[in-house]
Amino acid sequence: MKKIIVIVSLLALCVIWYEARISSHSSNTNDVSFMVTQGESTSQIATNLQKEKLISSTLAFKIYLYLHHSSLIQAGNYSIEARTSTRNIIVQLTKGIVADREVNVLIREGLNVKEINDYLKQSGFLHDDSFLTEAKHYEGYLFPDTYRMFKNFTAADLITKMRNNFEKKLSSELRTAMQQSGHKAEDIIIMASIVEKEARTEADMKIVSGIFWDRIANGQPLESDVTLAYTQGKKDQYSFLDTRIDSPYNTYLHRGLPRGPVSNPGLTAIMAAIYPTKTDYNYFLSRPDTGEMIYSKTLAEHNAAKQKYLK
Repeated sequence: MKKIIVIVSLLALCVIWYEARISSHSSNTNDVSFMVTQGESTSQIATNLQKEKLISSTLAFKIYLYLHHSSLIQAGNYSIEARTSTRNIIVQLTKGIVADREVNVLIREGLNVKEINDYLKQSGFLHDDSFLTEAKHYEGYLFPDTYRMFKNFTAADLITKMRNNFEKKLSSELRTAMQQSGHKAEDIIIMASIVEKEARTEADMKIVSGIFWDRIANGQPLESDVTLAYTQGKKDQYSFLDTRIDSPYNTYLHRGLPRGPVSNPGLTAIMAAIYPTKTDYNYFLSRPDTGEMIYSKTLAEHNAAKQKYLK
């Protein structure tokens, strides 16, 4: 009886060890290119994977393939994503999901969910509004970057990558800085989403951020056109009636920040929201011809700049 208990216990430990190894994640923090050549043995492939620190156990790797004897590794050049489990690596290698089955998807800073949805459709990556539907609750928290995706990726696949990237980019140091800024983390992201669309350069983003934070502190409305555009669509200029349309995103009508982010900002805009540049300016505009930011201290100066540059 004792022998049976010992044998069962050992088998249980072996199963636990195997499941832990096959479920363990690779240590790579970026995508890694991995080549499987024609005729290469399973043992050599396993050894190469371990050398690249993509798997933790060659034995568990070979046991999995033995138990799933119908799964054969296919030759090809693979792109192994960061922190991929051994099980998923095997699935990728046996299904032959090689790098040439992937595409680069560039999501620019400052695009909102609707604009990303439109871009994905126009580029032929998606053929419906599934991104708009599934990502609407993540506005502001989808990190702009270049994403390596399988050609048949879904909206959910891209959203997951963008959300994970956002969490990764917001390092512990950056989160601490947000806490120490005197503003709520969600307010930082909202401000960054506005600044991202209002300014182009890092210096201008910081100045615009300072102007907007000062307006909030002084009880002034932000009067940001990009918040109007979020619900009304982009226009060259907005009329007085446009500024009277009641919306939680109308920062002409309502003081303080809008209800939520109006775009998905990059790190530069987020840093500008955390570390604004203090100036005596209270107004700004962007020249339509050059994109140069024109700053003014008084309303009279601002109106004169509008007459000069926004004719």
